[in-house]
Amino acid sequence: MTNKRVAIVTDSNSGISIKEAEQNEVYMLPMPFLIDGETYFEEIDLTKVEFYEKQINGAEISTSQPSTRDVVNIWEELLEEHDEIVHIPMSSGLSSSTETAMLLAQKYGGKIQVVDNQRISITQKWSVLDAVSLKEAGKLPKNAAMINSIVTTGMQKKVAEYYGGECAECLTGFKWIADVMRKWELGQAGAKSFVFGTEESYGYNIETEVRDKDGVSAAAMTAEMTLYWRSLGKSLLDRLDELYEICGYWQELGISKYFQGPQGPSIMKGIMDEYRKNPPKTLGGIIVKRVRDIEHGADGLAPSDVLQFFLEDGTVVSARPSGTEPKIKFYASCCAQAGKGGLNEAKAEAARKLDAIKKDIRAVIGD
Repeated sequence: MTNKRVAIVTDSNSGISIKEAEQNEVYMLPMPFLIDGETYFEEIDLTKVEFYEKQINGAEISTSQPSTRDVVNIWEELLEEHDEIVHIPMSSGLSSSTETAMLLAQKYGGKIQVVDNQRISITQKWSVLDAVSLKEAGKLPKNAAMINSIVTTGMQKKVAEYYGGECAECLTGFKWIADVMRKWELGQAGAKSFVFGTEESYGYNIETEVRDKDGVSAAAMTAEMTLYWRSLGKSLLDRLDELYEICGYWQELGISKYFQGPQGPSIMKGIMDEYRKNPPKTLGGIIVKRVRDIEHGADGLAPSDVLQFFLEDGTVVSARPSGTEPKIKFYASCCAQAGKGGLNEAKAEAARKLDAIKKDIRAVIGD
């Protein structure tokens, strides 16, 4: 897999010359001018010198925005060889180009980011060159990969693949994430380049300096992400919704039941034994396609008292006794595609599936 290919598009109002655009791999939309009733395109059939000459000679001049056809054509052409586009038009305060582009971009499922940073001319040019720098700096390392625990949302694998990386799995606990990191550094287990590790308990590990939950670095990274997406006129929640459109809407559910007293451990063992002996054919009305029992190790994972049920629709339900408390824990990670009904319909579908799964589990372990 390769890193994401990002194209940067702007208009000729930015003041970037054709030569500069070629040098920086920037794609230019020429701004149209009406001069004495005739249409000209900046830097195509009208140079700056010719424009000023016509202006001095008293020509009647008005401006327009690039046609929707021209905008869509350049986008469609670029998306044949690129995964995403960052489109930086002139300020929305002076032209409707930004508003038009934002409306058109809604049809591309988050693949096109339209930036409205209220800039024109040289300041717009700086914005474009900043985008070029971010594009270069944002490239993933070779063999980039992230790590998450087996009970963490399946969305992370989808996001990793979307950005040209991979996602490895491990048992629950940051010691296991650190163990995979160590193996990669020793050239084992595929020798990937670690970029991010996380598990379902909201713990994050960024870079390799800390081999445990690192809230400080995670907070700093969140601030940086916020700044980046705000520079594109979006919030983190806006970007998350776009990722849902691309990778499907994912929702998780945690279910647990305490079993206090001396009989607690044997009751939990009985529940796990029964699931192993007679695994359910369906959960929440969805067919169970595969069962993974990790009690004696599986798929390169160390032995652990964990059962996983892989459902026909991609939902994964995991069961394990807690290692620190007298309770049994279930995790469900469910995906629903954002179809014609949009995210709201996908959220409703995921909630319905999880509610049905919860009822089946509660029927076994009790409320």
